[in-house]
Amino acid sequence: MPSLLRTLIVALLLLTASPVVLPEEAPLAKACDVCPDLVPVAVDSPMARDCDACPVVPVAPPGTPMPTDCDGCPDLVVIPAGVFRMGSPPDEPGRDDDEGPLREIVFDRPFALGRTEVTFAQWDACVADRACEPVADDGWGRASRPVINVSHPQAQGYAAWLAKRTGKSYRLPTEAEWEYAARAGTTGPRYWPATAGACGFANVYDEAAKAKYLFGWDAFPCTDGDIETAPVASHAPNAFGLYDMLGNVWEWIEDCHALTYAVAPTDGTAYVHDGCLKRVSRGGAWNNMPQWVRVSYRYGLEPDRRSNNLGFRVVRDLP
Repeated sequence: MPSLLRTLIVALLLLTASPVVLPEEAPLAKACDVCPDLVPVAVDSPMARDCDACPVVPVAPPGTPMPTDCDGCPDLVVIPAGVFRMGSPPDEPGRDDDEGPLREIVFDRPFALGRTEVTFAQWDACVADRACEPVADDGWGRASRPVINVSHPQAQGYAAWLAKRTGKSYRLPTEAEWEYAARAGTTGPRYWPATAGACGFANVYDEAAKAKYLFGWDAFPCTDGDIETAPVASHAPNAFGLYDMLGNVWEWIEDCHALTYAVAPTDGTAYVHDGCLKRVSRGGAWNNMPQWVRVSYRYGLEPDRRSNNLGFRVVRDLP
């Protein structure tokens, strides 16, 4: 067949073979550098291999709950592959210099993140297995409340215990993973609508907390029903089905604290180095001013710091 005719036939076949795309489904990130962009044709349908050497990628919509890996293990949800802009614009109220410069982060693969912060019940299971140390709840209660008074090494140790117990890859989230999951497709200071009150979505320093603890800074002009820590999932989740990404307790992150994003990776991995003096915490807590309870706000803490407003959640790598 003449080469020109062959080319025309191939082009015609390509034009008439467009896949059917469901409107509610997000595009998949490329599975390999040389592979084309694809969109799943059905929720939970396995994708065909993009290339001979590429794995089959199971498709799941954002926020899909995963089966728990063990009795008492944290609940996980699927965070899809995608791209987002990390940090805050210069004109965002309350912005600090370490929230920039804005940069694009690409997640080539989905990952799973704890639906809630790790609870006392989950921590105490690790204590019962003699892999974690007992920690105080400051008289506020245990069970479904977020574990507090844990250091960064202790949080890492809990994730390592989960990995050993389940045979899965558990760890602390990277800073980019945390912010991408917290934003859940939003771009503003917080993941709830600007017209909504904070108290419907987070346990924050509100009018009731201010009446008990007069810290000397502004409070959110509402009442969320709790003063100190609240049981996890007491408020509305974000669009990925994650609870308490803002408020309740700060969450330990894997990254070392950098004074600027100019030195940080753009592939979603953690910024770590020898001699790391501070680790990042994210999300703000029940006793913080509104400026700190923003998706882009970051705070560096000495790794051995323990506090009654500091906890963590875990991430699990997906195959």
